[in-house]
Amino acid sequence: MKRLKIIAYKRKLKHKTDYRKRIALLAGHMPRLVVRKSLRKIAVQLVDFGANGDKVITSSSSLELKKHGWKYSFANLPAAYLTGLLIGNKASKLNIKKAILDLGLSRSVPGSSQYALVRGAIDSGLDVPCSKDVLPDESRILGKHIAEYSKTAASDKQFSYYKKEGLSIADMPKIVENLKSKLVKN
Repeated sequence: MKRLKIIAYKRKLKHKTDYRKRIALLAGHMPRLVVRKSLRKIAVQLVDFGANGDKVITSSSSLELKKHGWKYSFANLPAAYLTGLLIGNKASKLNIKKAILDLGLSRSVPGSSQYALVRGAIDSGLDVPCSKDVLPDESRILGKHIAEYSKTAASDKQFSYYKKEGLSIADMPKIVENLKSKLVKN
């Protein structure tokens, strides 16, 4: 007598999808704000579930900040916040008012760049159910923690790109504030 081998979903075996979490998110019947972070950038999509699979409504990436004059890292906390403002503006143009956060398999860390992106989306008018305790504070959004750390950096290799490009890290909070006011007007 042969034994039947029960095979789990392929994406579950490869640790790409948590199906319990996915079903819980889909039960909300709202578009999902899908946030993905890599070492070089932060990407976000508004995704809606359909009978034929997921449909991306709109998306944004921190690389879009180049068009607005951003010359710093595309993966840090201020870049995430500004990317959240971008996706929130796109959502408002498409008349999307609410979304539910989907972090995928990444850990939920309070004050992280994923939550900075959520704060940017909320500040631009998108309603994302989220506790205020997990959102980063204003000083971290502006990058003041990066400017402070750069003063005590032990190695010349840290922040060498900024030095090579002639960018002042101390000016980052002002630049974030300017971009924020520019993106909130749109």
